[in-house]
This record gives sequence, C-alpha cells and structure tokens, in this order.
Amino acid sequence: MMWIELLILFTCIVIGARLGGIGLGTMGGIGLVVLVFVFGLPPGSPPGIVLGMIIAVITALASMQSAGGLDYLISFANKVLRKKPQYITFVAPFVTYVLIAASGTQHVIYALLPVIAEVSTKAGVRPERPLSISVTASMYGLISSPISAATVALLAALVSYDVNLLQIMMVIIPASLLGLIVGILSVAWKGKELKDDPEYQERLKTGKIQETTASVEIAKEKITNARNSLFVFLCAIVVVVMIGIFPQLRPDYKIFSAGESITLNKYDLTLKDIFSRLTDLKHKVIAGLSESNIDTSFVNAENEIELIFDRIKENLFAVDKTLVDSSDKYKDRVIYVLNELRNKAVKAQENKHETTVRQLTRISHLLYPNENLQEREINFTYFFNKYGIELIKKIFEEISVNEFEHQIIIL
Repeated sequence: MMWIELLILFTCIVIGARLGGIGLGTMGGIGLVVLVFVFGLPPGSPPGIVLGMIIAVITALASMQSAGGLDYLISFANKVLRKKPQYITFVAPFVTYVLIAASGTQHVIYALLPVIAEVSTKAGVRPERPLSISVTASMYGLISSPISAATVALLAALVSYDVNLLQIMMVIIPASLLGLIVGILSVAWKGKELKDDPEYQERLKTGKIQETTASVEIAKEKITNARNSLFVFLCAIVVVVMIGIFPQLRPDYKIFSAGESITLNKYDLTLKDIFSRLTDLKHKVIAGLSESNIDTSFVNAENEIELIFDRIKENLFAVDKTLVDSSDKYKDRVIYVLNELRNKAVKAQENKHETTVRQLTRISHLLYPNENLQEREINFTYFFNKYGIELIKKIFEEISVNEFEHQIIIL
C-alpha cells in the first residue's frame, strides 16, 4: 500500500512540474484528496511557524525591492561580471551563488542571466557554459542562504532534533561550494570556442544572431534609497543569523494559568519537572502515588538475575566452555520477558491512575507541547483569543528584555 501511495505522490509531482505555475498546486490538491479520501491517510496541520517565517522573509525582500535595493545589488553583480569577461565561466557562478544567498530568493537570477549571456558572447566564451552552471549555482545559493524559505523549512523540521542554524550552514555551505567547483570544472571547456564553431560563425554572418546589451541601471536620485535599503536588509540578515546561532539571545517565556499551578501543587511537581519527557513525568508521579514501588522491584529482580547467571557461568566454565556463551543468550531472554512484564505493570498502573495520567498529559501538552518550548509550538493568537488585549499588557509588564533566561508568565 505504501508503494502505491508513493507512486501517486510522485505522479502528482511530475505532472504538476510539467504543467507548471498553478498546475503544480492543483495537482498537489488532487493528490491530497486521493490520499485522504481514498487511502484514509490523516491530513497534517498547516505548518504555521514555517509559513510565518516565509512571509516575514518575503515581506522584507519585497520592501527592499520596492526601495530599489535589489536592483542595486544586481547592478553591483553586473559590474563584477564585466571586469574579467574572459573568466565569465568561473566568475558568474560564484557571483550568482553570493547574490542568491544574500537575497534569499532564486528569482533575482532572471535579471542576471541576460548579463551573463551578453558578457560571455562578447568575450568569445560559449554562453551555455556560464549559464548552465550559474543556474545550478542559484540552487546552491538558495539552500545556503540563512533567510531562504528552504532553510527556514529545514530549520523548523530539525529543531526538535536540537539542530541549529549554525550546524545546518556548516554542512550546506562547504558542501555546496565544493559541488559548485566540481560543476564549474565540468563545463569550463565544454564544446568549441565560438571563434572555432562554424555553425555559430555562419549564423553570425547571416545576421541570425544579434548582438544584445543587457544592463541594470538605477536613477541617480534613487541610489541613496536603494543603497540604504540594501544595508538595512543585510543588517537584518546578520541579526537573524546571530539569533539563530545563539538561541540565548531570544527571550523565552511561557504563559502559565492558575489551573496548571493547582495541578503542579497537587502532585508536588516543579516547572523543571514539566520540561522532561511525558513518559518520565508520568512514571515519576505514578510511582509516588502507588503503594508499592514497581520500579525498584523490577530493578532488584534484574540485578538478582544477573548475579544468578554469573554464578551459573562460573560452574559452566568448569564443565563446558561453549555453554558460557549460550548462558548469556538465555539470560537476555529472561531479562526481555522481565521487561515485558514491567511494561505491562506500568500500563496497569497508568490505567489505575487514569485521571492522573490525563491531567499530566494535558499540562505537559500545554506547557511543553511536542517536547518543545511553548512559544515555538502554540500560536500567539490562541492566547490572545483566550485572554484578550490584557494579555499584551501583561506580557509587556512581566517580561524583562534584558534577562536572557527562560521567563514564566502566570495569568
């Protein structure tokens, strides 16, 4: 069944990619309908955090473009490309890489490709060499950009594995640069030079190939605004990267209501206990409520089994050395069965204290959802709808922006 579902997924992707534009989204919707209503797969929830981060990046980039900062960045790249036209195959990919990585979007390459084609043609270099590898470089630059949608989505997917932005960049940037260098070398001498290509020379003589000029110019009165917008955008990138590398720069807070305080006091828990795995939390509380300590009993039993088998191994060694290894296998079986019995006992305890387990699950999901910080899982609008405008005043009064420690807000 899984292979059929994968086949449907890839079929929708391939057809959508061939249609292009809105067709890709349409095929994605059709695939979702088939997988949910035909195969009964549960639909996932919208990635609110990822969407919010992408919207923020796009908004910042659009603001810079409106102020002319993007055109200014492209004009600077234009000047770099024209300085050494004979080395366009080697220079263009790196310029494209840096440009995409700095802007966070691959769309800026549309303005750069005509310039690359013009410079390479005038320098007598086959345009397909720098053009092909520059397109590849744009994809490398996109995944290497700390503010691109791809990086944002990857960071959100790996945050639960304690992977931060610095670790992602330390892997992707060197790998992409190495791949780019190999790609450049693979196309640097591909095909004949234009002066030695008879077909090109024939088309040039007959006028089928026209000389074009591609450039990006900014009006003098707009240069100041364009330069300032680019400076602000680059400063924002630095701030985002620094906050991503050093999480302690981000103020952490949790919203805590009186109901959760009652539950904590009831089971003699601290907030530190909540920031542990739910399984460990339930185990600790239930062990305190139970009349007999099951954990201690099973730990003692396992230790006794270890001692018993150690004594047996000593006797077996004197009888037949080959039986010593067999004794370890039998010991592992006994301990495996013991652990199964322990799991059943723990499950029985949880059933006995069902109300307690339900309360602990609720408070853990609220204060430590998905074993992650509350403010990174639960949208602010949830609390705003519940507590109204007073919530903003409460946060403003309670949070100290000068303390880079976890802060608790009790409502």
